[in-house]
Amino acid sequence: MSFAVMSCHGVQVLQSMIHCADLSNPTKPLEICMKWTDRSMEEFWRQGDKERDFELEISPMCDRRLASVEKHQIAFIEFIVHPLWETWADLLYPDVNNILETLEQNRDWYQARLSAPASVSAGTNITNSSSPSSSPTPMTKTVSSSNEEDSLMK
Repeated sequence: MSFAVMSCHGVQVLQSMIHCADLSNPTKPLEICMKWTDRSMEEFWRQGDKERDFELEISPMCDRRLASVEKHQIAFIEFIVHPLWETWADLLYPDVNNILETLEQNRDWYQARLSAPASVSAGTNITNSSSPSSSPTPMTKTVSSSNEEDSLMK
């Protein structure tokens, strides 16, 4: 195999590794996963709020009035994150098996919340009511100090 081909494969592996890192939130322990999910969803919802303000069509997943965090996370895990990490695990087996296990546990947690009666699902810390015109949608949100957030980013 030529150096150019090996170099090309090396670049592809590194690009894949960066993509895995970018999509690693659902592979983290549940508490960390939930905090980053909350941040991501809030970013989507703010975009939807701006689109609503400008009377534009609201992008998928960006309407806080219709949001189902659980459905979004399950689809994100099943169709994007799991296939990516499964491929990465094939390359690095068994070193990343625990990552796949955590990913599947988090997907199962969201699935259980989706399947739970409304009274259980609504038992979150705060509701999604940032927009004055929106009706509250249950959302898992943990308020933390900046020190906690800093430690999660390390």
